[in-house]
Amino acid sequence: MKAGTRRAGLLRPLAERDFRLLWGGQAISLVGDGVLTVALAWQTLRLSSSPLPEARLPSGTRRIFLGRSRRWPSAV
Repeated sequence: MKAGTRRAGLLRPLAERDFRLLWGGQAISLVGDGVLTVALAWQTLRLSSSPLPEARLPSGTRRIFLGRSRRWPSAV
């Protein structure tokens, strides 16, 4: 198998409109999650003037700021 044929095989799923929409949406969501993490850390630093609260921020970010986690729904 030639390199050009292999590359065409890897890009074949992008020929499907639904897959492109799914992949694009997931990429945008991933970027948004990263922006949220940075923004929350930045706001925490700005409000507290100390990096200490930032150490505890990531563990409870979704639960506190978003209500419940997307990955692990609460039993309530």
